[in-house]
Amino acid sequence: MRKLDLPPEQFDRLRSDTMASTVCSLALRLQAITIRWNFLRNQSVMNATNGAQELARRFNEDEAVWRCYELKQALRKWPGLHPPLSEYILDDLDWLPAEQECRMVRAVGFFLP
Repeated sequence: MRKLDLPPEQFDRLRSDTMASTVCSLALRLQAITIRWNFLRNQSVMNATNGAQELARRFNEDEAVWRCYELKQALRKWPGLHPPLSEYILDDLDWLPAEQECRMVRAVGFFLP
């Protein structure tokens, strides 16, 4: 660390300003950590009560998407149909509509009719 060539009163003021900014930044960090801790604690309580229902809902949605995808894939592989695209692209083209049909989209905000 380089020694500053300042008069003692300016050095003391600079040191006190630096200490004040350090204390302020530490206080802000502590406040942010406290807010984050409280959020995580409340979230874990919420997850404990709603976790089983949320997992069941996700499983049911995934199962519905998979069944719809399998149906679309089976229809695509009907005898006599030979699309010019690769299997990889066709699988994606089957998966996306299946997800759009079966997954519930949750919007944030208010519904105004």
